[in-house]
This record gives sequence, structure tokens and C-alpha cells, in this order.
Amino acid sequence: MMQVLVLDNNQLTSLPTDIGQLFRLEKLSVKENALVTVPVSIKQLQKLSVLDLSANSLSELTAAVAECSQLEELNVSNNDLQVYMYVVCMYVVCVCCMYVESQRLQLSLAAHRPCKICIK
Repeated sequence: MMQVLVLDNNQLTSLPTDIGQLFRLEKLSVKENALVTVPVSIKQLQKLSVLDLSANSLSELTAAVAECSQLEELNVSNNDLQVYMYVVCMYVVCVCCMYVESQRLQLSLAAHRPCKICIK
């Protein structure tokens, strides 16, 4: 089964809704595409530890990302995120680093959660 999927720089505007069927996926990189949303089925990727959504056209991030319980690194740099990241930071307990470079973004963190935000 696939553990790493790299779909960088492919002009993708969406991910298939059945991406959640890749149960053993540990790393998903879809940077430098044209994604405007992330499918809710991403929450089924319970082994996902690295998610790179950088350099897309995301204006919001689905709360389903917060249900990826093994997520350690989340990169949402260089998107057009304009919504609160509270849901992700509050519920993704294991995030070691979340990259949010070049965002017009307001962050609201739950103080008791170990979420490191790397803002460049």
C-alpha cells in the first residue's frame, strides 16, 4: 500500500473525494497546485503525519484536517487563508509544526495544546 503521495506542481484544482481510501498514507504533498478546497474524506487518513498544502488557492481549511490524529506537520504557506485556524490547532493535538507563511490569517490557539506555529 502507498505510504507517500507527491502530487506537487500538477495544476490540480481538486483532490478526489476518495483520497480517504489511502488508509496507509503517511505523507501527502500537493504543493504548488491550484486547490481551492480539501475533501472532507481526508479525515480518514489516520496515519497521515505530514500534509503539505502550500502554494495553492485555499481560502479556508476544512475541520476534517483536524481529525487526522497522527498529523505532525501541516504546511499551508502561500495560500489565501482568511479564516481562523482555531479548529485545527485545538483538535490536532500532535502537530509539531504548522507553517503559515504569507497568509492574511488570524490565529487563535488553545493554550493547552502543543501546536508550534512557524510564521515566516
